[in-house]
Amino acid sequence: MRVELNLEQNTEKWLRSREKKFTGSNAILLLTGDYQAALEANSKTFNGNFWTQRGHILEDEAVEIYNAIYNMKLKRAGVVTDTRWPNAQCSPDGEDEDRDALIEVKCLKIENHIRESKSPSAKYVAQSNFNALICGRKKAIMIFYCPDDNLQPEQQFIEVDVTNKAIQANIKRRLKDALQ
Repeated sequence: MRVELNLEQNTEKWLRSREKKFTGSNAILLLTGDYQAALEANSKTFNGNFWTQRGHILEDEAVEIYNAIYNMKLKRAGVVTDTRWPNAQCSPDGEDEDRDALIEVKCLKIENHIRESKSPSAKYVAQSNFNALICGRKKAIMIFYCPDDNLQPEQQFIEVDVTNKAIQANIKRRLKDALQ
């Protein structure tokens, strides 16, 4: 059963809630079977850098563009868990209830934006599918947003469906294994 916690991302309470949990951010480690590294990843302190701060600022702008394109309002939750996997949680960027989709936003520097929007890396695909699974969504959609003047308008906001049921099944299996 889905459980929502009203915790604002990047606050002290949010950071503490992630300790010793599998999250979307470390889903790739879970998939490779490195459970210990995945659990320890959230215990390390990372205060961000210019690019992560930029990403946080632009994420809200990307969500507003999405809302305008689809004439709707994405559901936003601080933290989502599922009672089937008490060792896991995620912080979704948004959920499109009409499309039954988890929305993961990435606001990368231009060279990474171009590369990732054409072929999302395994890390991002794992994160999006992990979050879709925990949120109980059928689809995993990535939004790549880079409002750079060197890009044409149609290159600045790119939507990619990265839903992968095989990855989600593998995540379920690994979460179950890690509970034992």
